[in-house]
Amino acid sequence: MSRETKVSYLDVLIEESDFNNNKIIMSLHLVSLVVLLTIFLITLSFIGNVNNNKFQIYENAVNLSNKYRNDSDVKIILLWTQIRSGSRFTGELLSIGSSTFYIDEPIAELRQSATRNMTTINISTFLDDILHCNYMKYREYYQIRELFLHTHTKEIFTMKRTNILSGDLLMGFDEEFCKISKYRLCRIVIPSLRYSETLLEDEKYKLIFLIRDPRAISNSKENLSEMRKTELVYQQNPCQKLYFDLIWYLKLRKRHPDRLMHIYYEDLALNTKERVKEMYSFIGLPYTNLVEGLTMQKTNFEPQSWDPYSTLRVSTERTYKWRFEMSFEAVKDIQIKCRRTFKILGYRIFRNEKEYKNLNNSHIKSFKNYQELLFSSNLD
Repeated sequence: MSRETKVSYLDVLIEESDFNNNKIIMSLHLVSLVVLLTIFLITLSFIGNVNNNKFQIYENAVNLSNKYRNDSDVKIILLWTQIRSGSRFTGELLSIGSSTFYIDEPIAELRQSATRNMTTINISTFLDDILHCNYMKYREYYQIRELFLHTHTKEIFTMKRTNILSGDLLMGFDEEFCKISKYRLCRIVIPSLRYSETLLEDEKYKLIFLIRDPRAISNSKENLSEMRKTELVYQQNPCQKLYFDLIWYLKLRKRHPDRLMHIYYEDLALNTKERVKEMYSFIGLPYTNLVEGLTMQKTNFEPQSWDPYSTLRVSTERTYKWRFEMSFEAVKDIQIKCRRTFKILGYRIFRNEKEYKNLNNSHIKSFKNYQELLFSSNLD
């Protein structure tokens, strides 16, 4: 990991929250206030004599985390899914909640580290360590790109700590921010769901399995850069990982009925308020007026230009976008490869182009609950 001592100013991006000019009045969660104070202290250190003060500021952050942390109260939420399944969008909706520390694709960071060798790391152990705030253990492997810490007053402050500090000090700050959070949310895309088996033995863990139509996923990949497409080329069968993850989900859900849930991306996009409420209730997060307002703002945003990684969108339109863009030949090929997966999940298989182009024919027969999925899979 880089030992550079160059320090840049804190990059704090402020997203304005304007709900039709209505003022949002709320009381800050105690932990959020602590985090904001810590960020303020860090910022002051950059403005002043950084080299003399940064270790003192770090010590202050440690003292704050020791004062306010309560490990017995911590809840860890795994958002497990496939590539291009709307998980970034879903993760940000969940991270709006107070006292939430959001870790975005830590396995991707591991893959991009200098060693580029995952064989020496046990994925389950790595995730468990990171979600218990043990960053320093992986200083030789782990390079942080984006760890989002969300707190809020009228705005959402998103702190990107890339290149703010170097080496162990950077990871030390992340550990302390992690420790004072009550909810730790982690988005996981690449690894198989089987890696969650040992994690779920700890009752702190809950898991949300996010599902999306493989045809929509394939279409979404086309908007990626050529380099990113090359990274994903190993997934030639668009349903192979989804199918095996689905089987693992059903097995684990039977074992831990109160700590796993699934959600269809299409259901979330079409019925955002209801599904977000459901997820917040599952996690134990309070669904406040602020959360509702920010959720509605994020899902009814018309971007000025197209960005495949943007999470601001008119979400209902995204549900059907692929049907305007994919040829029926491409759709038919996916349907052949994914027939058993479609059968379990309840996605419609279009028999001809006329049926496919008619948007009155929904591509979703039904959003199945756990018992219906279990019955369709013949695992019961």
